Amino acid sequence: MQEVSAFAIEWSGALETSVPGLTVDLQVVVSIAGVSAALLQASRPERLQPLLKLELQEAAAAHLKLIHPVRFYRDFYNNSERSGVESELVERIRGRLGNLGVVVTNVIAKPLEPPLVTRLRLLQGKPTRFGLAIYSIHTNSMLDVSGSFQVEGVHADGWYLFQTHQRDLDDIRSLLEDHLTATLGAVRLETFITDLRTQALFREKVTSVAEEFLRSELGLRIDISRLLVAIRDKSPATDADSRHSSFNSRTVPDAATDESNYNKSVFINCPFDSTYAPMFEGILFAIYSLGFQPRCALERFDSGEGRLPKLIALIDASRFSIHDLSRTELDDVNQLPRFNMPFELGLDMALKSSRNKHRRKSFLIFDSERYRYQKYISDIAGHDIASHHDDPGTAIKEVRNWLRAATNLTSMPGGDALVERHRIFANDLPRVRSELGLDKHGNLSFPDLSQAMLFWLREAS
Repeated sequence: MQEVSAFAIEWSGALETSVPGLTVDLQVVVSIAGVSAALLQASRPERLQPLLKLELQEAAAAHLKLIHPVRFYRDFYNNSERSGVESELVERIRGRLGNLGVVVTNVIAKPLEPPLVTRLRLLQGKPTRFGLAIYSIHTNSMLDVSGSFQVEGVHADGWYLFQTHQRDLDDIRSLLEDHLTATLGAVRLETFITDLRTQALFREKVTSVAEEFLRSELGLRIDISRLLVAIRDKSPATDADSRHSSFNSRTVPDAATDESNYNKSVFINCPFDSTYAPMFEGILFAIYSLGFQPRCALERFDSGEGRLPKLIALIDASRFSIHDLSRTELDDVNQLPRFNMPFELGLDMALKSSRNKHRRKSFLIFDSERYRYQKYISDIAGHDIASHHDDPGTAIKEVRNWLRAATNLTSMPGGDALVERHRIFANDLPRVRSELGLDKHGNLSFPDLSQAMLFWLREAS
């Protein structure tokens, strides 16, 4: 061994892990007491340190290529005692340099603070309010749920999820509200009002569902606080003792009256004629079944209200929209196409681009054939157009897949299951019409059809 003055080499940078495309930021400092004569003879003095730095980098890269990022972050960022990756990395570097004839006295390996950790600190900064409304199908009341969540950190096994899903607090709040709405579903408020144990269990369920969702979806540990649950009447019931008293008045919730309903409202822009009725029924059923609230121009009948202000108000109150452009053929009377649907799509797109509130708006644009729109409305090129081929079952699946992707909710039933559920509802609809005192024949109005679906879904659950 040839004597040289003690020196240190340092390397820092991003290294790939066992998951392609995912890297970790690392800093390594190696203290060296001496090197062998053979190494000095083989390398010029000015090239010795660059050579050793390269060997250090290759040793660290080779080892981390075998390490899953979940394990890396668990070892380096958890409060538990460091072990595993760090000690293995130190031994790997010592061995690599030792084989070259280097006397290593100390190796320090530590993770740098990457943008990942900076983002976590921003999320940990303050509590974030959330709120949602759960509608009872059996009474004419609703349940307002509100509270705060604060990001405490990342679960030991959640760093991989946290790194691959970059969400800010607004995104997390929106995802949480969507998931709670879809998961909690309708509540038997008549039991909730009188049973304190039911109320306590409901609060526990809200907390556990929220914590598990953000753990499994984003890898986050959160704390739920200031959880409030309040019962609010939509309108007085006409007969509290009647099984169907809640259906004697309008049961379609007015999402525009409550900001928290924005994130679960779906505006439907489609034809309303009898030919399209089976398609409309399928779309409506899918929306209700998945825990969302359909909105359309048919829900409000007010001769004193202009159609355009009503449409703008409905679109403004809905985070999600379905626009069906399949009816662009010439009509038999005037030999002109109907432009209502493209016009309402334009209103929605303008709203999304003009207000920060609507930056997360999501559209599902339907046509009977996927690329047909290019012949008559090419300005929407770049948007994914779904084709339903005038088949209600296909439309149901497309609505389900779109909402699944737009909300990242994992608790949704599959498309085939929804189609089968709709088939059962359609076969059972004559009985439901009879029980609710609705018209026995013909197409039901939007409020009546909504009433029938909500009633049936409550029974089915």
